[in-house]
Amino acid sequence: MNNLTHGSSDFSREEPIPGYHTTELLGRGGFGEVWQAVAPGGVSKAIKFVFGDDSTRADSELRSLNRIKDVRHPLILSIDRIEVVGGTLVIVTELGDCNLKEYYQQFRARGQLGIPQTDLLKMLHNAAEALDFIYTEHSLQHLDVKPENFLVFGKHLKVADFGLVKHIYERSASMLHGLTPIYSAPELFEGKANRYSDQYSLAIVYQQMLTGKLPFDGLSAARLATQHLMEPPNLDGLPAHQQPIIARALSKDPHQRFASCVELVEQLQEMSARQSEKSASAPPKEVDKKDATHVSRSRSKSAASSTENIAQSETETPSVNHSIQEQSDSVLAQMERETQTLSPTIVIGIGGTAAHVLQNLRRRINNRLGRLREAPAVRFVLIDSEIRQLNEVNRDKDVWQEIHTVATPLRKSEEYQSQYPSLKRWINRRWLFNIPRDQSTDSIRPLGRLALFSNFQRVSTELDKSLAECCTDEAASRSSQALDIPFQAGKPRVVLVTSISGGTGGGMLFD
Repeated sequence: MNNLTHGSSDFSREEPIPGYHTTELLGRGGFGEVWQAVAPGGVSKAIKFVFGDDSTRADSELRSLNRIKDVRHPLILSIDRIEVVGGTLVIVTELGDCNLKEYYQQFRARGQLGIPQTDLLKMLHNAAEALDFIYTEHSLQHLDVKPENFLVFGKHLKVADFGLVKHIYERSASMLHGLTPIYSAPELFEGKANRYSDQYSLAIVYQQMLTGKLPFDGLSAARLATQHLMEPPNLDGLPAHQQPIIARALSKDPHQRFASCVELVEQLQEMSARQSEKSASAPPKEVDKKDATHVSRSRSKSAASSTENIAQSETETPSVNHSIQEQSDSVLAQMERETQTLSPTIVIGIGGTAAHVLQNLRRRINNRLGRLREAPAVRFVLIDSEIRQLNEVNRDKDVWQEIHTVATPLRKSEEYQSQYPSLKRWINRRWLFNIPRDQSTDSIRPLGRLALFSNFQRVSTELDKSLAECCTDEAASRSSQALDIPFQAGKPRVVLVTSISGGTGGGMLFD
């Protein structure tokens, strides 16, 4: 589709597309309108108009829709048609019962604070599944998560309105145009969307829909931006046992949040279930208070222990080839030979072969020594230019917490043209201007080096963070307890895993 042009007389609100007749205005915003309509065959649909007189927003929404239109998931609102009519973008979708904000207002009208907690968490679990799906399968973030963009079907939610959706590894100009500041993650105000951005917004939606209160009370976009970037959230309206969970999801540092949106919601559900169990099993008032506290704590610890046992009993049995097995055995054997006292250890993998080795090594450490996630003195970092490979690694939420991935994608050839005078000293022009269409290194070492050059700051930041976190006294103490091996704080050992025959590994290795 081409960019939109300014509106013309060809557009009709009454029949924007032949056979589609609008019947009721459902909502109007700064960029357009949403109408209920009757489609051919008498089927009810929703039609959104984004008017071409705001061409920046309309063009942006059209680009975003082209990213999402082929994504299929039962909890994502299906898009039937996308048309440009007389300079107006016309989008035909399913028609929901109402949006989540309207659903919330029904409870407010009855005098309640918000949507009942159990119902709300079930509904937001639907939204979380859809948001995680578009990231894990397509590396997309919605970036406009708010109650109006969750549509209610019965007591289920579907995620709608993908007008701001972006690929998280794209380099782009400011994302501020079109953001809803009340719900926007702090990194969005700096134009740096990442895989945790939608989770931040989802946590705000939960607090508002449950309590009627927002964590930030700014009245202007500038004030809200400052609060998101600099100030702690106000969580007073939430149940005390849920405040630490929402506080984590609202961390200023995205990497301190939960591994996924679903994990956030499930943590809230689990904590709520524990609180309900405590309340139901609380001893009568005449029982001594100390005894009551003991009973409650014992049951809580028992539930936590049971959950941990289940988590640790899960096993993974993916097949690996002999070469990868040998490499992971070599690294593990080196660690075990030095078990008198281990230094902090950072295992850095570069490229596709390293991805398989690190995953296999991670499984073997977990099976033979203990859970790697509980040993911060051992850090796994995977650097790769292949985004699909990283998404495969990140598909399992356990892996997210144990292998820290750094994406180093190549850019399109035209983006390097202005830099050619400085790049020509070390890379041949034929590589620079013949980058594969899929922007892969394609086993070409100069392109692997170019990928590192293009993403050096991202790699440097992750390595600095890994060094800082794994070398402390606290990391050594926690790791000694988790793996039953004595660790000492201080200077780390670095293990580098790569294949010099690959484009990414071979190109980045010596740099």
